[in-house]
Amino acid sequence: MKRFLAFIVLVLNISQSVATIEYAKREKKSCIHCHFTPRGGPRNFLGHYYSKNGYSFRDTIYGRPSFEKRAPLPEDISFKRPTAEGRLVQNQLEILKSIHYRVFSGPNYYAGAQLVASGKSFTRKLDLAGIAYNKNLEEMLVREFFGMGQYHIKTLALNSGMGLLMDNGPLVHLKSRNHKVDPSLYLQKRMDFFKKAAGYTGSEKYSPLYAEFTSGDPHYTKQPNFKDGTNQTWNPKDFDKTVSTESLGMGIYAKSMLARQYLDNVNSKGVGVSPKAGYLGQILFYEAINTMLWIRYGLGFDGANFKAFPPDYYDTRQLMYLPHKLVIEFEKDKLIPKSYYVKERLSHLRDLSAVLLGASEFYGASDPHKLSLQKVFGNGPDDSKDFPFSYNSRFLAKELVLICLKNIEMLHFDKRHGAVYSTATLVKPIKFIKTRDLAFTLQALSKTFKYFYEDTEIRYVTGNLIYAISQFLVQNLQAIDGGVANSFDVVRLNGDFLNRTLEDQALTVHGLLEAFKVTREARVFRAAIRAYEFMVNKLWDEKLNTFKTHEESLILKITPENFGATIGALREVTLATGDLRTFAYLLAYFEGIMKNYSLQLSELSFTGEKIDDIKDSDGDNILQADKADGKFGIAPVLAKEVQVEPIVKW
Repeated sequence: MKRFLAFIVLVLNISQSVATIEYAKREKKSCIHCHFTPRGGPRNFLGHYYSKNGYSFRDTIYGRPSFEKRAPLPEDISFKRPTAEGRLVQNQLEILKSIHYRVFSGPNYYAGAQLVASGKSFTRKLDLAGIAYNKNLEEMLVREFFGMGQYHIKTLALNSGMGLLMDNGPLVHLKSRNHKVDPSLYLQKRMDFFKKAAGYTGSEKYSPLYAEFTSGDPHYTKQPNFKDGTNQTWNPKDFDKTVSTESLGMGIYAKSMLARQYLDNVNSKGVGVSPKAGYLGQILFYEAINTMLWIRYGLGFDGANFKAFPPDYYDTRQLMYLPHKLVIEFEKDKLIPKSYYVKERLSHLRDLSAVLLGASEFYGASDPHKLSLQKVFGNGPDDSKDFPFSYNSRFLAKELVLICLKNIEMLHFDKRHGAVYSTATLVKPIKFIKTRDLAFTLQALSKTFKYFYEDTEIRYVTGNLIYAISQFLVQNLQAIDGGVANSFDVVRLNGDFLNRTLEDQALTVHGLLEAFKVTREARVFRAAIRAYEFMVNKLWDEKLNTFKTHEESLILKITPENFGATIGALREVTLATGDLRTFAYLLAYFEGIMKNYSLQLSELSFTGEKIDDIKDSDGDNILQADKADGKFGIAPVLAKEVQVEPIVKW
């Protein structure tokens, strides 16, 4: 009898988690509306939304359900804020779109940097390469690609408040202590100096950061004012108050790239293409310098001291190992760090590559040989009356580059196979490779090779690593059809070629093209083009007018990671081949993901939106930031994920 009752309870529990024909008939909806397949199975975003709130489909439309009389299930924290956006029609195909409203700093920074690189600098390269294209598209690249990228970087770095504020930054801390003034007062004087150097007289309020938290909710908690910059910070209660090294590296990378654009010229009043751009560019550089100083003298450890340490601990002289993630303890009711501690004794290739990419980009972007930067970087100290920054900050970037290269070579690189492993203990590597990590490392190494053109030692190390990694990738990870595996087990010499992803293909295309610039190996170039052709032939979906995110799934899981990777890959293929078809794919992909599928959560005036009482004054399906979602609006950044499901009609 007890067994029979247990069986009944089990059946009842299962029936609550999977679709049933009776429920589908009662609701007059097919199972695919709430589940990942027409046969039921795990719930999708809409299924979780309705189940969590106890809703019914009857007599409703999406987004406005009626309440069914039963207690709602407990909140599923893995779906923090999913909302059904309703039925859409895309090229005669009915789809269901759901958005996960949360922002992860690392992926947003990377995607933002790829968009910034696809703006004005991209049009210059097209002209230099003699690639003919419609000049009318220049405005779209310069305004929309660059504009959207600028939103993500500026919002996170200057407005969100989602991280450790610059008042507590290591450089601010040390300089204020030397000058015997309060850190906030010293920071204000530096900001005033940046204004003077740029000839800027505005009074906007910013919240600069030197370390971004892992993630947060981008909804505004008060009515934002986009003129004076007030009320644009996010709710600290919704922050994931951990710090990952990958996010720090991505932040340095994105800030340096945007600062390079802002300081590309001088205006009549001072540094920067305009007074405001010059001011913002200096703030971004200052953030990056503080981040690099924190990594070098605050976060590095010798593999033995994993105990907590105070935030002003900058005297480490041992060989540097970079932590994967930090847990931060704060002073009571304040976002002032009290101490940090590391949770694991592992080295992650992705972290090292992100810092390597960021430090190399800073080194290249701050080159004072460029006329427009001669008034920004000089030979004096950081608090010089003549220069906003010291030339020595570039040596700090170089030191981080050397640390990352040494760690990659000593901990992750397998000389026998030419492989670089994704994870390593401080004794030996774990012999498993994620393709996206390998491809991303190629991008970082190639950036280092490019910018350290005067350092033969760095070029020798990076050149050898690039050659070995690219050869390993081509030999072991690429299939006959051009697609690359998701991962590779070096012990079993076996790759995972099941349900290959867009992110892996796109990062590989970009990484191999960067490697080709260094090695000039025809084999590497052919492998990159074959991977690109796999993307076009196997992953492009004519009905959805975008790339599928997974080879064997009709459901799109669009993220900042696969979006940024794809934008970068299409841009580099266009430059490498001059193929205008690829250029058309780039434009179509950008339009679809940002506007039709709403990965971009909102926008401001730079990309054409008028700040008025109309939600979408320019009619591009991206709403004005203070009216896009929630009571007071949502910041102009990328969502964690947008899920797009074609509706199967029975």
